[in-house]
Amino acid sequence: MDLLKLYVLYSKLISDEIQANPKYALNHFLVKKIRGVKKEVLNLMITVVDKSNGGGNINEFIFPLLDILQDYRNNVPDAR
Repeated sequence: MDLLKLYVLYSKLISDEIQANPKYALNHFLVKKIRGVKKEVLNLMITVVDKSNGGGNINEFIFPLLDILQDYRNNVPDAR
């Protein structure tokens, strides 16, 4: 679940940067790279869920993913 923590941390960084510099933040090199990492984290999580084949421990993985939905809701629109 360290990936979820990384995802939430990066989301907060992006959101803070967009609030501080709304005109330039989305084009900033670091913000673009961080958004790429967030996308890869999501892809990795999708792969884990797909490959689990309904294993017993998948519930322990799914419920923390709800943090991503909460994070999405809390972010400024441009950071989504």
